[in-house]
Amino acid sequence: MKRRPGWYACGSVLYVAMLLPGALLPAGARQPTDEAKTYTLERKFEKDRVDRYRITAKVAINGPLTDGAETSIKFQVLMKQTVKEVQEDGVALVASEAEKATVEFGDQETDALAFFPKITQKVDRRLRLLESKAEGNTPPGGLGNNDLLSVFTRAQASFFPSGPVKVGDTWKIEERSENPKMSISGKGRVVKAEKIGDMDTLQLKVTADMTGEEGGGAKSRIDGTANVDVATGRVVRMKGTINVEASAVGKTRAEFDFALVTDREATDKPSGEKRDTR
Repeated sequence: MKRRPGWYACGSVLYVAMLLPGALLPAGARQPTDEAKTYTLERKFEKDRVDRYRITAKVAINGPLTDGAETSIKFQVLMKQTVKEVQEDGVALVASEAEKATVEFGDQETDALAFFPKITQKVDRRLRLLESKAEGNTPPGGLGNNDLLSVFTRAQASFFPSGPVKVGDTWKIEERSENPKMSISGKGRVVKAEKIGDMDTLQLKVTADMTGEEGGGAKSRIDGTANVDVATGRVVRMKGTINVEASAVGKTRAEFDFALVTDREATDKPSGEKRDTR
């Protein structure tokens, strides 16, 4: 089999980064005074709202796409998300598209924008995926909604407890999705209340296993933290690791970090330090 360059193998991982309708923002944090409060986390969408996110990740792939060789890559993406519709029950239609994407393989940096289709998703107030449609380019390896795409969407939804919580509380994650068919199980914990910019957030830690029941039954595990704005339910920071095993790609490990960027200068400098917390 002809060996494909490592940056080609990363296409499926780049593709799934489009699935994150949360905002993520590394920023100085401080403790708010009221940690005894009870919180109910729900995403409150605003029609026509546009957000941009910087996504960086270090990815290691070992499988059919790399002829069994360990291949390491690094990528950066500037993504635009637009809330197209919001229903009375809070369910929203969210469109995501990459404005800039690069991948580093060895000493070579390559434009990776071609790996990103436009993705339109219908999600509920806990960011659970109800519908998903991709237009345009598709990733290599035959992956789609039955594998890594669903993995990342379900991972984000796992940071939303099903009921009210306080700092220090834990909860059990047990959910199933029918479209596509996937199960997720794990545990979550509310680590602390944290102030990020002008937002009061909860920092949550999650470890969860996900299994797809279609397309070869991809298996994955996420171990990470996320800060969720208690006022809007928007994820304003997320980082951690995710390990995926899928027949078409093999084993993938990604260390990911996501940051909200609202300064238009980010279009040219996705890794710049200027950030706006509004």
